[in-house]
Amino acid sequence: MTRTQKRLEENELKKVYDAIEDYVFEHHKLCSIKEISQQSGLTESKCRKNVEYLVKKGEIYEAFKSGKTNPIVYIPTYMMDEILRIQKKPGWLEGYSFEEKKSILEEIEKCREDIKPFEMFERLLYATNTPLEETIAFVLDWLEFKDVVHLKDNPDNHDIEFKYDGKLFLVEAKGKGKEGNKEDIQELEGWVKRKIVNENMKRDELEGLFIVNHYRKVAPEERGDPLTPHAKEFLKLNNFKFITTPHLFTLIKKVQNSEITKEKAREEVIKGE
Repeated sequence: MTRTQKRLEENELKKVYDAIEDYVFEHHKLCSIKEISQQSGLTESKCRKNVEYLVKKGEIYEAFKSGKTNPIVYIPTYMMDEILRIQKKPGWLEGYSFEEKKSILEEIEKCREDIKPFEMFERLLYATNTPLEETIAFVLDWLEFKDVVHLKDNPDNHDIEFKYDGKLFLVEAKGKGKEGNKEDIQELEGWVKRKIVNENMKRDELEGLFIVNHYRKVAPEERGDPLTPHAKEFLKLNNFKFITTPHLFTLIKKVQNSEITKEKAREEVIKGE
């Protein structure tokens, strides 16, 4: 096998693995070969070959395999391991607890609370879907934007909203394997239009903000352009702003290091990139 062939095969394996992981995060379901093919853009036969290899290597787990007619569904092994590791404790176990354990658990809980903001900040660099939305909402609230709401219970809506300088900002958040595209901006455009039509709001009372974690599996300094050319044009057309989560992360670090104030960070978010 030539070096080029080997590189191509490694790229295909990564595409298939990423497709399975991304599908679970985006759809909250496990995926079959057909869905892996749709997610990765590779043919079903190529996906099948690569999945078989990943299963043999122990990186992908066959979560359901029953008969010849039912499709096999797959999940990354690390996710399956986490599921199997969690075993619900019976309610009566509390009566058998050790006093020493209780005090240790209290300390652990305090440490968890102390570390939570930093864990949330770091999520900006790798998360997608609901975890990314939760993180962005947390960060906007931490920066003291007003009336921050994560609309997690209503998926048929924009992801987050907040108020700034008398305007309502609608946020569309995306964690992407590549760059943000025009469809992402059109989705945000749809939410703004719906506010105008359904709630009789005026356009000058609303702002659209696209927040993107582009090339999320790559280190921030190695990432490509966050937006496609068409996405940039659609942003201009709608007079929307955008900001990347790595840039948001940098602003957070500057606030933490007392290099800028939260007020200055808020201004930078609103200004966009």
